[in-house]
Formats: sequence, C-alpha cells, structure tokens
Amino acid sequence: MADLTIDNVVLSPAPSGAAGKTDCTASNLIFNSDAEIGDARSWFIRGHSPLSKIEMAYPGYTGDFCFKHSGQRNRPFMGMLQHLDTDCFTAGSSYMISAWFYYFVTDGEGNETPAMCQKENVFLSDACPTFEI
Repeated sequence: MADLTIDNVVLSPAPSGAAGKTDCTASNLIFNSDAEIGDARSWFIRGHSPLSKIEMAYPGYTGDFCFKHSGQRNRPFMGMLQHLDTDCFTAGSSYMISAWFYYFVTDGEGNETPAMCQKENVFLSDACPTFEI
C-alpha cells in the first residue's frame, strides 16, 4: 500500500438542487479539516496496523500543513478517521464531501513517488481512499 496526504476536507450541505436535499444549515462538520491547527487532533487511524501513524506534512494544498497517513495501509479502507457528531446530521438530508488527496508509493529505500490510485475498484491494493459516514 501507499502513503497518502490529506488536506482541506469539507463536509457541507449539498446544493439545493441535489436529489433528496432538505433544509440544512450546518457548516463544515469536520473539525481540524485543513490541518492548520498544526497537529492531528480529532483524527485517528482506521484499521489495526501498529505501524500506521498520522504525521503533519507541508505544504498543504492551500495552507501550511496537511495530514500524512504513513506506515502500513494493508487494506483500502484503512485510512484516517474522524468521529462526527451525529446530532449535526438531519435525517433525510444530503451532504457533499470533498478533499484533496496525494497518493504515494514508497520503494524499498524509502523514497516516495506520486502515483495514481484505482478508483474503479475499492478492493484493489492500490485503491483510492474512500469516505464513509
């Protein structure tokens, strides 16, 4: 598996024309979404690899920092996780989520090279990160 960096994650109400959209006034529901606090508070690693960790990397997409999930990522669903307050979500509402990802492959000597991830099949070893709410 590859390391990846994550920055500028936003979860906001879907546009008014989106299918199933209801009235929702919530703003970005993800805490520390742009990493600009300078640490990874509120973020965790999903999965059971003791070698995975969240590091702060720079530069970010639009700011000074981004999160870097490094170490072992044995399964495509292993990645960064944030527990969201379910009271902030209105049943029947639609939400849009977006983020900037950079996907890296590390060779035997520890050198990182940007690579393409596979979005067609989430079960491939080089699958792109997925979102789950």
